Amino acid sequence: MTGIRGVLKDRRRSQRGSILSAVLIITAFVAIIAGALMTELSTNLLLTHALMLRVNNEATVDSGAELAIAKLQTSSVIPSGCPAIPLATLNSLTASTSYLMCGPAIDSKSGSAINPLASGASFAVDGTYANLSFGGEYLGGDSAGNLYGRGARSWTATLGGHVTGPPRPIPGDDVLAPVHGATAPASNTCGSDCVAFFQFGSSAPDCYMQANGSVTAAPAPGVNYPAYAYFGDSSGKFFAYDGTCTQKASQSLPQAVISSPIVFDAGINKPQTDEIFALLADSTKSQLAQFDFSSGKNGTGFTSPTDTSLGTPSAVGLAVDGTSLPARVAVTFAGGMVRVLQISTSFTVSTIATRQLPSGIADAPAWYGSGANGTIAVAGQNGTLYLMDGSLGSLRSYTLGGSIQGSPIADGQGDWFVGNDNGNVHEVPAIGSPQYSTLAFGGGQLGSIQSSVQVAPCNGGAWLCAYAPSTNGNLYGVNLSARDVVISACISTAPPACASDNPRLWVSAQVGSEASNKTVHVQGWSYYSP
Repeated sequence: MTGIRGVLKDRRRSQRGSILSAVLIITAFVAIIAGALMTELSTNLLLTHALMLRVNNEATVDSGAELAIAKLQTSSVIPSGCPAIPLATLNSLTASTSYLMCGPAIDSKSGSAINPLASGASFAVDGTYANLSFGGEYLGGDSAGNLYGRGARSWTATLGGHVTGPPRPIPGDDVLAPVHGATAPASNTCGSDCVAFFQFGSSAPDCYMQANGSVTAAPAPGVNYPAYAYFGDSSGKFFAYDGTCTQKASQSLPQAVISSPIVFDAGINKPQTDEIFALLADSTKSQLAQFDFSSGKNGTGFTSPTDTSLGTPSAVGLAVDGTSLPARVAVTFAGGMVRVLQISTSFTVSTIATRQLPSGIADAPAWYGSGANGTIAVAGQNGTLYLMDGSLGSLRSYTLGGSIQGSPIADGQGDWFVGNDNGNVHEVPAIGSPQYSTLAFGGGQLGSIQSSVQVAPCNGGAWLCAYAPSTNGNLYGVNLSARDVVISACISTAPPACASDNPRLWVSAQVGSEASNKTVHVQGWSYYSP
């Protein structure tokens, strides 16, 4: 009996142990489930928070990019440049937006962006864009002696022979055009070489200003004598003519005159006197000739010239950074040398910088701006555009392809344009990073461009137009009615600075078209989040 009681007592202990174990197991299981649930909830909450941050970031940078595009849409005047982009604030975040590139461009969807404005013989000499009393006009001539005006009005005049240098407007909407062998009108021919004098719109010149040799540079009007024209020729003869083609004076110089004269007011010490500088060159040397012109009680004529040697032969052109003194003059040479001179207020000439480029040069340099912020552009025959500061320090160079025979030109915002013999007009936007730096227009269909492209506002000032003279017998107009842009918008706590790890949006787009400045074509985009 005692044994039986012991067995029964032991079973009750066993049952109590089994119940305890079950409770412990159930408790552990519930704890595991609860932990898993809490972990899942915590993870989901963290993911939800991260996604909310991402959505907020994306929405903010998207707002920054949209604001930039909206500013471009409302700033419909292409020649005014790319508008400043304000900061965008959304979700208590700030987006700082900037241009990686922004420049005038053709409307990629338009079939009429490039048009022949005139068709004749080869256009191989530089044209000129001029603001006349009735509006802007491109003036250019061809190898058959035809002179064209395209812009606010359309004008064509036939001289015969061939145009040898850039036409030049003078006060009164008159035009001077260097020509060789002109035959029209038959009663008033110029012989071999001369400068034709036109009233704009006339079908034939009023008269001719006779020269002794080929005139390859544009004549220049006087400062104190704005009705007079100054020019030199390949024989080394320099002339002053009035508006009736009456020669007022001539001066013999030791070499061919290869550039348009630079003319300043000689100042109070020489009243009613023009101070003239002319670039002379041949294969042996180059120099800058300096002399005066005056007309008064002591007679009319030039003073004897003073020549400043430039130390390098075969100069091909010059450009001056302003119309007042002191002024800096950039000179290019066929062998690739570039020289910067300074003309002081007392008209003394000194060299302030020289640089040898790794390319031949066919034409004059160009300036954009003046003073310490001025930029010099030189087009190399190796197809490279070189940008330098006023002391010829390198800013950047761009390999565009083909060979460049003309001078570069900048629009009012510092976008550079140049044509070359691969059938394109190339643009280097003023706002550009190295990987988004150049645009090309023409698709290789513009023929060989052997002279300088001109750019100016057109379509009532809303667009920018490029005028490209081609040796294929066409003068092309390129309508730049849009802007190509690359925009970067980023989250920034210290605008406008953006670190490399800031969340950011990159957008490539074209804004504007010939049909509407509101048109937007997004070409690509990407979002980055660290």
